[in-house]
Amino acid sequence: MQRMHGFHWLSIVMAPAGLVKAEPILRRVQTRIFAFPANSAGTAACRPHRINLPISRPSPWGTLLLYIFSLAWYALPMEPYELIRSRRKSLALEITPEGCLLVRAPLRLSKARIEAFVAAHDAWIEKHLETQRQRAALRPPPPTEAEIQALKERARAELPGKVAYWSEKMGVAPTGFKVTAARKRYGSCSAKNSLCFSCFLMNCPEKAVELVVVHELCHIREKNHGPGFYALLERYLPDWRERKKLLSMN
Repeated sequence: MQRMHGFHWLSIVMAPAGLVKAEPILRRVQTRIFAFPANSAGTAACRPHRINLPISRPSPWGTLLLYIFSLAWYALPMEPYELIRSRRKSLALEITPEGCLLVRAPLRLSKARIEAFVAAHDAWIEKHLETQRQRAALRPPPPTEAEIQALKERARAELPGKVAYWSEKMGVAPTGFKVTAARKRYGSCSAKNSLCFSCFLMNCPEKAVELVVVHELCHIREKNHGPGFYALLERYLPDWRERKKLLSMN
């Protein structure tokens, strides 16, 4: 799977008094590009920005201070957010590619601590909301239904020949072929060796299209992305790393 983006993850810790202490426990910002999870050929959705906070039990004084600061924070305007509770042990903020703020919290954590956490990171929230707004403004308009149908017809006309050519060359036999309008993956290979391709693959250069076809055919023999998979891919496409740079989900 080719990921055409990076994401930032910043963790912070809770001070003993129960107040938020903005101290990164990771001393670097991690940017991951072009990860290859198992059994897929591409994703292009922008990864959300996240910030994560482990929860600790506040002391009585910490609870009092948290309450006082919360009263002050409530008087200030706060970015609207969607609260998602689950059986987790940490608080997390997430900015989605659509520019929405999500707050993930433990099931029984008080609303006051959640609100305090959100308010304490208003600068982080505003920064990454603005980043996502700028990205959204640069994105092309979504394709029309007619354009999607045209891409599907083109994919159904061109991809079977490529699949047949490379299948014979690699000595593999896919059990099925399907074209969809998926926007997150260029292709996939099922456990039963049936291939599925996104019609948006047709917006990519010819060499990139071949890479996705060969990538999925390799999964007929190697279901994961271990050393055997990459050895097989390099055997048939020694320049696959350069081809990967040509992929872009449009």
